[in-house]
Amino acid sequence: MAAYVCLVADAATRNRAPAPGANAPQQELTVLGTMLATSIVLVLSAIDTARNAPETFAAMLVPVALAVVLDAVLERLRPQARV
Repeated sequence: MAAYVCLVADAATRNRAPAPGANAPQQELTVLGTMLATSIVLVLSAIDTARNAPETFAAMLVPVALAVVLDAVLERLRPQARV
């Protein structure tokens, strides 16, 4: 869930114009601070899970590894764009 929050926050900083009347650098700094705090919580949670429930930690890594492998395979299968 925390990784999803970071991805959404990253997309928000890239694709969104600042709110009317808002200080754009301050708004971006707030989003980046939130992403940093969320990432810290995610890492600490993963460390705690690895120490206390290694089988659960391994189960958490399986979807990540599967996503990396599928991405690599699909990248090779996709036709290359001609420039």
